[in-house]
Amino acid sequence: MKVSKGGSSSREDFMEGDSDPKKKSISFAYGAPELLADVKTPAKKLPPKRPMDVYVMADEAVALALSDVMKFPLQTVASLMELMQKPILKAPMPGENPQLPCKAMMDVAKAEVIKFLEVEEALGVDSHLVGAFHIASGEVNLFFDWDLAKSRVRNARLDRRRAIDPWITGLAMLVWGGDTLPAQNGIWLCGTRKLSQGALTSLICHEALHNMVRRLRPGYKWLSEETEHVAMAFLGDPQLQPVYPEAPQKLSSRGELLIEDVPMESCDSEVLR
Repeated sequence: MKVSKGGSSSREDFMEGDSDPKKKSISFAYGAPELLADVKTPAKKLPPKRPMDVYVMADEAVALALSDVMKFPLQTVASLMELMQKPILKAPMPGENPQLPCKAMMDVAKAEVIKFLEVEEALGVDSHLVGAFHIASGEVNLFFDWDLAKSRVRNARLDRRRAIDPWITGLAMLVWGGDTLPAQNGIWLCGTRKLSQGALTSLICHEALHNMVRRLRPGYKWLSEETEHVAMAFLGDPQLQPVYPEAPQKLSSRGELLIEDVPMESCDSEVLR
């Protein structure tokens, strides 16, 4: 999830030149407010359940949504997803044997994400990551800021005291720009929910891909968050949706998870950078 607190928004219609507010759109993110256009969210924010209930969208559901958004045949979308999927982005949440994230887990996750980015960078135009962003954006010329993404990964931090976000519906975010303090910019992860090593790594990788790709042609250079999430969906990113008791539950119960919220008293005070 990408968050810009103040300043100009990075959100825009992900289909170039389309400003119709009634057009179906899809938002893919950890803790995103919606998954499919026809799944209505509650009119007001409802108190979360503890532990937090979330659904993982099955590949079939993601492919169906992408087919609708991109106007591609379903089989084409499914084939692209199968070809491009990356294990580092396809980790289940919260994963097996989850535990409260610690410095050692963060170090391992950062190293794995940086290795993944370096491999994709070395592949150049043959990179599936590069291809996914070209497909999602419809752009011919894109700039991939690999150094920026790796820098953000190295400085990813845990928010153990809910100073950055209350973490009611999300597990990670990229804070950037606007009126945020420089010290607050970067990748932040919820430090009070138990996650497996693979889940933590996947979250950092997801956030690293936000705002690393820009247009080279004249005009607005940033891709919308929706476009970025479409690209990540092609790469196999598991899509999560918080489920509240009163919310419509049109999605399959397949993949239902329980993510435990650890009381703040049990968290140590180590600062992770």
